Parts: sequence; C-alpha cells; structure tokens
Amino acid sequence: MEGNISKILKILTFTISLIAVYFFVQVMVVGDEAIQAEQGAGVVGPFVVYTIGLLITIAVVTVVFSVVGLVKKPETLKKVSINIVILGIIVLVSYLLASDNIVRDSLGQILKVDGEILSEDQARSISKNVGLGIWTTFVLGILAVASIVFGSIRSIIK
Repeated sequence: MEGNISKILKILTFTISLIAVYFFVQVMVVGDEAIQAEQGAGVVGPFVVYTIGLLITIAVVTVVFSVVGLVKKPETLKKVSINIVILGIIVLVSYLLASDNIVRDSLGQILKVDGEILSEDQARSISKNVGLGIWTTFVLGILAVASIVFGSIRSIIK
C-alpha cells in the first residue's frame, strides 16, 4: 500500500511539473516585449490560473490532513487548542496595548491612503490595527528569543 501511494505521488508530482514547464515555455516563447504590450495575456493568464489553482489545492490538502491528524491524536489536539488560546490572549493584550492615535503628516493633516484622505474613524482604526500587528510581533519575538535562551540553558545544564 505504501509503495503504491509513493508511486502515485511521484506520478502526480511529475505531471504537475510537466504542466508548469509547459506554461513556462509558452511564456518564454512569447517574450517579455509581447507580454508587456498586452499581446501575451492569452499565455500568461492560464499560467496564473493554474498557479492559483495549485496554491488553493495545496492549501486545502494541507489543512485537511492537519485536521485529520489532530482528530486522530486527541492529546495533540489538546496542546494545539491550548496554544491557540494562548495566541488569542497575546493578540487581545496586543490590541489593548495598541494606540489609536491618528497619524498626521508634517502639515497636521491625516495621512492619505491610495490618494484619499481618511476620516478620523478610519485613521484611528488603521492605526489601531497597525499597532496590534506591531505589538503582536514584538511579544511573539520576545517569547521566541526567551524560549531559545531557556532551551539553550536547559541543554547546557543537562
């Protein structure tokens, strides 16, 4: 059974690679100038659709196999659930720490996004979300460095 799955996966990988090579060669044959002049869209479009389809397929397969693996091992599911709750707490604390002060330019005007001046509520919301991302990254970075340091110290002691 294991050998059959391995053969099927090799054939599937080879087929996916051949299709990608075909599209790549088509793009190379048309050339940069034709593509930039919008004449090669008929070649690039299917390549992009194929790539997006492949990305979505891989993401779905990854999520499905991860969930199946978690369901098969309840002790792992418990650990993952605890880690998700901890991450949620970190995000909540980061949100509470994030400032919603409006960012202004040197003239005191609210910064523009895509050429449009934002309302005060939009500017506060964007500022809060950016602060949330910064604080979350900061806290997770500190936790990562701390775990590396403590792991090293623990391995030295043993």
